[in-house]
Amino acid sequence: MNHTHNVVINYWDDWAYNDAVGIIANVSKDQKQIKLETDDGEYVYIEVDCLRSVVIL
Repeated sequence: MNHTHNVVINYWDDWAYNDAVGIIANVSKDQKQIKLETDDGEYVYIEVDCLRSVVIL
């Protein structure tokens, strides 16, 4: 997979909906999570069950 488009992922965490912006680095079927690389090079791991929406920028 080669993803080059930024996305905004809205997801549930810590009793609130949050937004994360970046490029999808990996989707793990086994762990049921998305690895998102943010603009500053950090990684955010988001559980698939917690997804609310994904929007391509």
